[in-house]
Formats: sequence, C-alpha cells, structure tokens
Amino acid sequence: MENHYYKETDIDKFGQLIKRNQFWCDLARHFATPNHGRFMTSSFTANAGSDRESFLAVCFLDLQQDASEAVHDFKPNDTVGVTVKAACNLILFRRSIKECAVALKSDVMVIHRYHEEHHSSEE
Repeated sequence: MENHYYKETDIDKFGQLIKRNQFWCDLARHFATPNHGRFMTSSFTANAGSDRESFLAVCFLDLQQDASEAVHDFKPNDTVGVTVKAACNLILFRRSIKECAVALKSDVMVIHRYHEEHHSSEE
C-alpha cells in the first residue's frame, strides 16, 4: 500500500502505481472534448489488474446511484440467455458455463458419517 505521497520528491517512483491502458486514454479523450457529458466506456475492464485501478475506474464511470429511478427490462431469449434493455448506464457481468471433456478416475472413496440425536454418550 502506498502512502505519504505528499512527502515524496522523486516523481519517478509513482510510474507503476496506475498503468496506462485504453480506459485512461478514453477518459482523457472524454475530458478533452468540449462540453463533455457523461462518461462511459467498455474498456473499464482494462483496470481489473489491481484493486486500486478498479476502484478508480468505477469512480469515473457515470453509473446510476439511485437504483429506484432506473428500471431495466430483462427478457429471456429464444435460446439460452437473456436480452437486457437498460434504463441507464450499467455494468453487466455474465458467467459462461462450458462443457469440456474430463478424464474421470475410478478410485473414488466415499465416507459417510452420521450422528443419531437420540443416542448420547451418557447412556
């Protein structure tokens, strides 16, 4: 964890704290644009390398703070999946499950332990 930035005089020590990537380029381009509006970019995942970078990236994104105002529409697809119609900016995470070949072994050991409540050690 870094601390005492204000005491540091060698600026080169800070070069590796936040790495350059597409997200920061998009953010700089956004602020350089006259009359820039809200900021949203799909390259925020480029900052997944560290907690510090992830936190800063999410802070700059224009995400809805009050969820009661936004109603997103989720509808199942004809195939496996869902169609999302967003009412405002959002980050949507998805998980994919893929089938794969597995070499199963036949050396499985099963242990079954149980406790009967009506038996006590004091009997």
